[in-house]
Amino acid sequence: MIDLNLKRLSPLVYLVLMACLLSGLSRVQAQVDTEFWFVAPEVWANHGDSPTLLRFATFDQAAIVTVEQPANGTFPTQTISVPANSVSSLNLAPWLSLVENKPANTVLTKGLKITSTALIQAYYEVNPSNNLNPDIYALKGANALGTAFFVPFQNYLNNGYTQSPAGFDIVATEDNTTIEITPRKPIVGHPQNVTFTITLDAGETWSGRATSTAASQHPFGTVVNSDKPIAITISDDSLNGTPYGGCADLFGDQIVPIDIVGTEYIAIKGNLNGPDKVFFIPTEANTTISVNGNVVTTLNNLTSIYSHTLYANSAYYEASSPVYALHLTGFGCEVGGALLPPIVCTGSQEVAFIRSTNEFIGLKILVPAGGEDDFEFNGNPALINANQFSNVPGTDGEWKYANITASSFVPQLSASRLYNSTSNFHLGIINGGASSGTRYGYFSNYAAQAYIVQVDDNTLCEGDELELESNLLFGATYDWTGPNGFSGQGNPFPFGEVGLGDAGEYIVSGFVGACPIENDTLNLLVYPFPEAPEISGDSVVCEGAPLVLSTTPLETVQYQWAGPDGFYPSADSIAEASVTLDNDGIYTLVVNDHGCLSPPTLFDVEVIPQQALNISTDDATWCQTENFTLEALPIAGAAYAWTNPDGQAMGNQVGVQVNNSQPEDSGWYTVQGEAEGCPLLPDSTWVEIIENPVIQSVDAPAVCLGNEATFYANYSSDGTAAVTWFDANGDSLGSGNPWVIAEADWADAQAYSVSVNYLGCIAGPEAFDFSLVPQQSLDILDANGSPIEADQICQGDEWILDGNGPDGTAWLWNGPANFNSSAQSVTLNNVQPDESGWYVVNGAVGTCPMLPDSVYLDVFPTPAPPVLSGFTEICEGSDWSLSAEAASDGTIHWFHPYWGAFTGETWPLDAVPLGAAGTYEVYVMESNCPSTVVTAELEIAPLPEVIAGNFGPIEVEHCPDNTPALDLPEWDPLYAVEWTYTDSDENTIEFGEGPGMVALYDGVYTAFLNTGAPCNLTAEGTFDVTTVLCALVVPNIISPNQDAQNERFALPDLTYFPFSTCRIFNRWGQVVYESQDFGNAAGWEPTPEEAVEGTYYYEVVINRNEGDLSITDENGTTTFTEPGPIRLFGSLTLVR
Repeated sequence: MIDLNLKRLSPLVYLVLMACLLSGLSRVQAQVDTEFWFVAPEVWANHGDSPTLLRFATFDQAAIVTVEQPANGTFPTQTISVPANSVSSLNLAPWLSLVENKPANTVLTKGLKITSTALIQAYYEVNPSNNLNPDIYALKGANALGTAFFVPFQNYLNNGYTQSPAGFDIVATEDNTTIEITPRKPIVGHPQNVTFTITLDAGETWSGRATSTAASQHPFGTVVNSDKPIAITISDDSLNGTPYGGCADLFGDQIVPIDIVGTEYIAIKGNLNGPDKVFFIPTEANTTISVNGNVVTTLNNLTSIYSHTLYANSAYYEASSPVYALHLTGFGCEVGGALLPPIVCTGSQEVAFIRSTNEFIGLKILVPAGGEDDFEFNGNPALINANQFSNVPGTDGEWKYANITASSFVPQLSASRLYNSTSNFHLGIINGGASSGTRYGYFSNYAAQAYIVQVDDNTLCEGDELELESNLLFGATYDWTGPNGFSGQGNPFPFGEVGLGDAGEYIVSGFVGACPIENDTLNLLVYPFPEAPEISGDSVVCEGAPLVLSTTPLETVQYQWAGPDGFYPSADSIAEASVTLDNDGIYTLVVNDHGCLSPPTLFDVEVIPQQALNISTDDATWCQTENFTLEALPIAGAAYAWTNPDGQAMGNQVGVQVNNSQPEDSGWYTVQGEAEGCPLLPDSTWVEIIENPVIQSVDAPAVCLGNEATFYANYSSDGTAAVTWFDANGDSLGSGNPWVIAEADWADAQAYSVSVNYLGCIAGPEAFDFSLVPQQSLDILDANGSPIEADQICQGDEWILDGNGPDGTAWLWNGPANFNSSAQSVTLNNVQPDESGWYVVNGAVGTCPMLPDSVYLDVFPTPAPPVLSGFTEICEGSDWSLSAEAASDGTIHWFHPYWGAFTGETWPLDAVPLGAAGTYEVYVMESNCPSTVVTAELEIAPLPEVIAGNFGPIEVEHCPDNTPALDLPEWDPLYAVEWTYTDSDENTIEFGEGPGMVALYDGVYTAFLNTGAPCNLTAEGTFDVTTVLCALVVPNIISPNQDAQNERFALPDLTYFPFSTCRIFNRWGQVVYESQDFGNAAGWEPTPEEAVEGTYYYEVVINRNEGDLSITDENGTTTFTEPGPIRLFGSLTLVR
């Protein structure tokens, strides 16, 4: 930035400039920055994912670090104070479910935004408590943000668990960010090479997860483009380190966009039990890759990947176009991964980090030649020296590397700093165990250096001094250019006084060696001093009146107002809604045009003090219809205005009169006025008009002779009044309400009067009469209005009684079970036996008791319901009986719709039909009181329409190829049928169910029929199934050629007719073959020696008794129906 040494800065301008400068600062500082965006990947909990931490390191300034989730209001914002040159950590374990980005293919709210008041380094660490599966993700600040990415992955090691496939996570930094994604391998919810679009707001996230754990299916080369800056995290969870000894560890980093990756990289081999791997992802097609100066491959398309096996201690890589370089290394069998920084014009002069565990830690340092002896670790120059460095092959000695085991001097959980006094360098660290877990990451700057113009204010007044200044970069040149052909060199550069013509853009540019440094600019504004302003407004103002002062409006200026009571906001006018004496005095105005101040203008304002009116009449109370006067103390030269409680004008004199006042005239009476042109402070007085009391009625009930008499006046008033009583002569008896005569006699039966006094307002006197009452008899009547002395009811009934007596009687009933009532008529509902007894009614007219009456009530209890039996399922037509048992001596009553009503304990039912099924109702009647009705269901099973009987055996014969159906001679659906089968050896098995059966074998089939309960009807029968031969074919030609076709003359079907015979004759009548059981014989199969070709003759005798048999021979088909043996003759041709 440029140091302007300005003296006329306004706070608003200063804040705006600092915000602009800080936003410009973030890009060039790379991993050292004041703002970081990050989305944490999901790490499988069962292998180790907690705690996770954010690590922060400061430099020469203390910092306040804020961690928030802009899209998630439930995440508690965290604020951490980090001293200068120190480190601090934030444990995210309490909010891990809010931080890890899952599930995949879902818009989430888990993006982290980290801001700092000073430059810091930051990284995210997975540091499981079981020491398994750790890694570090170096946060790259502005260098992580971009709009075009190729996502790198390794394709060497598989993921160890199906729950931990490779994935990439995206966070948006601005609202309404459109992101296009083309996955190069299948991911959750999307096929490979098919572009899709998502939209995210600031802080929203999305995760792309591979659908396979295979290394070949990691989505390397996936293309991500957006219309606003985003950041991407890659993660390869629980990689199977089989080539290194079988461990499984986490591999991940925050990547950079395409415009940050480079063409030259150096990898330093780690500490694995085998060679490292370096993976290259192209950003342009046909990119060549060289290792130590030798071309090793060409990446022909954007889906290509090249993996270099690193056996040597280091290697120098060069690409023809920018590529991503992803390094897989680690310790022992535990792997880790990091995105390598490009080496051209990049690096850091100071790097800070934290050693997480006391396990092995190694430093991988890369520095240009000449800087290897200029390191300090935590201020100590002796720990890292030139002897530890070697030349990087392929760089002609221009780069040096060191692989240092630092376990002895790097402290645990404390700040560690590596500093080089002459050169920028790159630092990677490996921290962990050979078989527990390893962290690997790079902490140095991934981007080229840049100028940062340093300015206090870019707005100057004509004639102010200007000094141009930028940040200090080792070995850098500083070339300044600006308006009107200005140029200069140096840092800082003294410009001198500025004029209006010096306004414009100033640029600083230069080099560090051959590396260009990113330019920075200053937009300088120069303004003239404005003229003194004019002020308009009232110079004399009444106290309490508004005051407005104004000046001519101008554009892009600030107005600095001040008055007797302080300063005012910037505006072309100021106002006081109600001035006080403190506002009396001088007002000043200065116009500020971008920090350039006009001469002040003065304006004098006089405030006239305010006077007050005072009503001399004290707050007063008058009775309804009275007249009264209100008056104010006089003020010289004043004009008056009176108003009543309704706000209506009453007069303009010093006093006012109210005539025939009414209660609604009560309220505040106000007087206002004006003197010397200024309003007077008003005064008010409260006037209360008392409503005159009203006697509404007098209660003087008649009483019995000698009883106490009470008089009570009912009246209305706004409060408690005094009540006075008078006799017939008008003499006062006294005051009080009520008025009591202790023992009334006939002399007290006369006319009286009463008056009421409320706050001096009087009603009355009001006259009334008083009398005595004689004694009378009371009567109890039943519900029909007849006198009653005794009654009988059932438990649960309603009982109604009515009292008969003189008017004005106050009734009092008493009875059993604490019964009492003050009603004239009483009703007892749901009466219970304990309510039996005497019911007595008393009464009084006034205080005079009447003669009582009484009645006796008997309440019979409800008998218990009967207990029923006999309700089981019975068979249609059965004789049956139903029984009921009562707990008392009552009678039992039955009812059924089919039978009607029946009385008795046992109900005999003869030949019960189906119509007698259903619900039976039963109750007990005792003392004309029924029990509750109980019901029961009688089920009646119907008889079959067809009553099956025993049958068989039924003989069933069938041909060999037939399966006969066995049908029952009698059957009804109410019968269940079960079958058994018995073979010729009398083995019996269950064979099926149902009214019909198919006979699969010869033998005896038995059917068992049963209706089941309650009718239990059964029947059974048998079928004797026999296979008989129905047709026989006799061949007339054979060819015994040993070809297994038509070799012999045989009739195997004659097995159905045992001991059937066969004889074969040659043409000379000689027997050439004979069998006494031809069906079971092999048949005639002559050899050439036994029989020559020609015609032969056969005689077959079938040992048959009965049954139809169709025989087909050379003469055709003949059916034999007559019983007895069958003799067949025919010719037979033998050919060979």
